[in-house]
Amino acid sequence: FTTPLANPYIGAAALQTILNAANGGRTAGTVVNGGNWNDVNNNGVVDVADTLEISYRRRTVELGERSTTYDNKAWQFLTGIRGELGAGWDYDLSYQRGEATRSNVNAGYTNVANIANALDAVSKTDCNNGDSTCVPINLFGGFGSITPEMAAYSGATAIEKQVYSQSIVSASVSGLLEQAKLPTADSGLALSFGAEYREEEAETVPDECLKLAPASCLGGAGGNTLPIKGGFDVKEFFAEAILPLVDDRPGIHSLDLELGYRFADYNPSGSNRTWKYGLNYKPVDTLMFRAMKQRAARAPNVGELAAPQVTNLDNANLDPCSIDNAANIDATLRARCIATGMTAAQVGTVENLVSGQVNIFTGTDLVNLPKPESADTTTLGVVWTPQFDGVMRNIFLSVDYYDIKIDDYIGTFGSQETLDGCYTGDVQSLCNAIQRVSGTLTLPGSGIQEFTTNLKFLKAEGLEVDFSFGVDIGNAGRLNFRTNLNHYLTQESQSSDLTAVIDCAGFYGTFCTGPLPKTRWLQRFSWDKGPFGVSLLWRHLGSAAIQPDQYAPPNDVFPQFRSIDAYNYFDLSASYDVTDNIKVRASMNNVTDKDPPIVGNEAADTRSNSGNTFPGVYDTLGRVYAIGVNVKF
Repeated sequence: FTTPLANPYIGAAALQTILNAANGGRTAGTVVNGGNWNDVNNNGVVDVADTLEISYRRRTVELGERSTTYDNKAWQFLTGIRGELGAGWDYDLSYQRGEATRSNVNAGYTNVANIANALDAVSKTDCNNGDSTCVPINLFGGFGSITPEMAAYSGATAIEKQVYSQSIVSASVSGLLEQAKLPTADSGLALSFGAEYREEEAETVPDECLKLAPASCLGGAGGNTLPIKGGFDVKEFFAEAILPLVDDRPGIHSLDLELGYRFADYNPSGSNRTWKYGLNYKPVDTLMFRAMKQRAARAPNVGELAAPQVTNLDNANLDPCSIDNAANIDATLRARCIATGMTAAQVGTVENLVSGQVNIFTGTDLVNLPKPESADTTTLGVVWTPQFDGVMRNIFLSVDYYDIKIDDYIGTFGSQETLDGCYTGDVQSLCNAIQRVSGTLTLPGSGIQEFTTNLKFLKAEGLEVDFSFGVDIGNAGRLNFRTNLNHYLTQESQSSDLTAVIDCAGFYGTFCTGPLPKTRWLQRFSWDKGPFGVSLLWRHLGSAAIQPDQYAPPNDVFPQFRSIDAYNYFDLSASYDVTDNIKVRASMNNVTDKDPPIVGNEAADTRSNSGNTFPGVYDTLGRVYAIGVNVKF
């Protein structure tokens, strides 16, 4: 903010420090009259008569806690008709419509415009703009120096409304084509085919505070929000078939070929074709081996197609051109820093990243819209369903290996990835995405372009185990046990041919975003007796650690934030069938009221790290209660 150096809240020691730094910058060429300095008395030096652009690093906690209150509402209905066409063929016609709305109220932030007015003062009672409601603010004191009167003028609240709607019309026909039966099989081709039309629309309506460029009126919120309104529609045609190849032969209880095909025409993303083929082999009735190869696709959604370009915040570990890296700046790196908008005097002298954050520019590049991403999936598995005469019932065990690779996946380059790719990798396209103001990446107007685009690949490889069984306990009812476990072998991504492959299995950080534990499982124990049922769910998340970065090692992160231990949550639920048509349910999630892990703001990207934790991975609300009634009529 442009601040008169005669501001009455600037103490003598602080003023002298500011003058010394400013005059040092004037000599170095980083403090320029008519730019970030106004030499009011035209004496050629920075003194108390002048105004100076000052960056303030202060938490304005006197304004109240920063908070966002969400009000969510949703409705959905489905109507349709099913029937028989005859000769073993059925049809299904349906129409579905749904809408979700959310209103967000952001409070506890500073009002950037009012702060600017309140700092432009040379007395403790009046602001230079002449507005009688303006109250000069003291940002130079410690906690408590901002009075309630100052907070009332300099605080801000903002409101945003979001609406998303979806309509689906679908029709399908399924049946058995006995004419297409192989001589080695007992039944013919099972076939299903149909068509679907889907339309999705979305809209975001921010108030005037949130729309204010470049960073909204909310100081510290990161960036502004502009209205979004857009949508897409898709026409799809699909067919799926299972062809028995061999039945009831020696060593072959059954051998089936499974096929599928789908054509989708997206407006405006274009068309794509997806398919699958695989085999299901049973040597005996209780054991099945399966293998499947699939091609899947995802077209860009409304936000990826229609988001306006705005300023925001993201996390990075290190600005290679800042004072924090001054000792490592050689002639090559110096030249690259200058090529991205720095002066020679600014290289190695600009401030370090504050709170591990940089400004970014996000949104849709309308000249280069993202195209649909495609994935190739290979799965190999075995299913065992033994039949025992004892008390154990419905035993089920499946073990599957999967290998999924998404090409041209839709996303954005990370901030640190862009900085490293430019200054270490000499990737010109990434250097072009860096915009500096006064040498920094934190002042208004500066930042890194992170527009939505197609990245090279995202790959996941792992094992999934599903196991369940039931136990009859006589008059005491029935116990059921089920476990689903996933273990990642690899989880890799690469943004382009010119950037490094990133391994995120078991890691989190500015490259890997939120934690991705290598192992996680869900284990449910349930007991049913008559109309009454009780269930206990155990959710396990394996440990995770900061992802190593060859350019900015994890030692730059506070030691307590470099790793997260394994987490275990327990959820309890109960239900009671009052009648055949009425069921009452109650639940308590996170029974032990386990707190989420606390990490610093620099421990990962800004989108994943919210409130110094990862709400997309861990429970942040503590113990949560719910009760509901289900009525059929």
